[in-house]
Amino acid sequence: MQLTSFAKQAKIAKGIRVQVLHRQVILILRVCLSIGCFLLGCATHDQRDPPPVDTPYYPGAINQLNNQLIVVSRNGNDRFSNGNVLFVDLNQVDRSLQKFPATTDVMLRQVIGPGLVTGSVLSPTLGIAPALSSDQALFVLGGEKNQLVKIPLANGNPNCAPNPIGNPLLGQQCLAPNSVLQLNATNPFFLILTSGVSNLSNQDSGLIAFKFSPEYRARQPGKEDAYAGELQTFIWPKSQTAPPQVVNTYSLARLVRNTDQNSIVDKVLVSDLKISNNYVFAAFQTAKAIDPAISTADPYAFIVWFPLSELQNPSGIDSTKVRFLNLTLTYGAKFVAGLDVVNAGNGLIKLIAITQAPNGILQVHIPSLGGNGQAFVYQSQSTCADPVDVRLLPGSSRIFVACFDGRGKIAEYALDTLMQTREHTGFGRGPFQMWFDTRPGTSRLYVSYYLEGTVGVFDVSPRLSPLGRIFQTSAPNQEGGQG
Repeated sequence: MQLTSFAKQAKIAKGIRVQVLHRQVILILRVCLSIGCFLLGCATHDQRDPPPVDTPYYPGAINQLNNQLIVVSRNGNDRFSNGNVLFVDLNQVDRSLQKFPATTDVMLRQVIGPGLVTGSVLSPTLGIAPALSSDQALFVLGGEKNQLVKIPLANGNPNCAPNPIGNPLLGQQCLAPNSVLQLNATNPFFLILTSGVSNLSNQDSGLIAFKFSPEYRARQPGKEDAYAGELQTFIWPKSQTAPPQVVNTYSLARLVRNTDQNSIVDKVLVSDLKISNNYVFAAFQTAKAIDPAISTADPYAFIVWFPLSELQNPSGIDSTKVRFLNLTLTYGAKFVAGLDVVNAGNGLIKLIAITQAPNGILQVHIPSLGGNGQAFVYQSQSTCADPVDVRLLPGSSRIFVACFDGRGKIAEYALDTLMQTREHTGFGRGPFQMWFDTRPGTSRLYVSYYLEGTVGVFDVSPRLSPLGRIFQTSAPNQEGGQG
């Protein structure tokens, strides 16, 4: 399959270097096997091995529940039968790192061993971000199977049925009745739980963004885009006897395109989703220009925002309340790889955006979220190659950026000037997502290294300093963490 430049950028946007040809071969083999099994009556269960339960394989998203770090193992090249979710004891991480003498090379400080992983849950190959409902449930996305999976928790650990084989080392199965919501769009990737969809105490609710929308062609005037859903809302009753359901479906492209219903908008790619200040912020790009007066087919990058309350509007999102910024026209960027939102006071919102083509970090000023003031790029600086994640350290003016390039750089920038102040490149290839430790009195930053099968640990006080790695990384030529 010939990939367009837009598709190539899309693969890089969140650091997933999927081996396309490899997947195609696997798909063809599976189709042939399915046909053969249909004709011959053979068994249809997955013949691949289950994923490891003591180390991640292509670690992607990370989250935290009290004293546990939650690491999503994404099964990036389909080697195993599933992805899985690992629960890591941060207290043991602390104790292990304290045992290393100060003179020990940080590359040798690897936290491994029994008791490090306190729980492992089998799940389909996953999207980006697991979401927590207090300490009662963890929600994860099954990207390839287009599912939202609910993992019940007890005392902060997974509370599911044992796996069918009965071996506790193989991870728990959480696909019980009413524990899976089958989604009606493909490639679910971003997940946020929010009461902005439903504020009822007896149910969880949230927002899902789909990385790629279905391709759709020229429309007839007045035709709705019900099948072009880059955003979906859902509700999930806390009672295990009641089924979850999708509430509404929205098209980001439709929110910002002009009134010409015949314009072509193909291959919408959502690259980030945030909720802040009671607003929804989304970054996406299109392969076709939304404005029909523009003849180019190059990607156009957008940031769009609208009130969170609009998700409860029975008639859909009010287009008069939607605001957007075209970063291709205002800055020249063709790809927005990530966002963070800063409330600067006096109504001013600062969006910190990272872009690719060119590689850069931007500060976008929104004078008033609901007002008529035009958003604009206030300042910008270049970054390392292929930035994929950006985070503002809470309570500070320090910005951290992870770059997926070969050097695996973690860079720090000052919020006011966007000047780089520090960087680290020593923990390997493919840094993917960052997470600041939420435990009181801690100053830790965790970074998943997608191509190394490890999680880097940094101290951020008073400056960015590497401490060590969780899990034992693979050899350089063995991507993902398992040889």
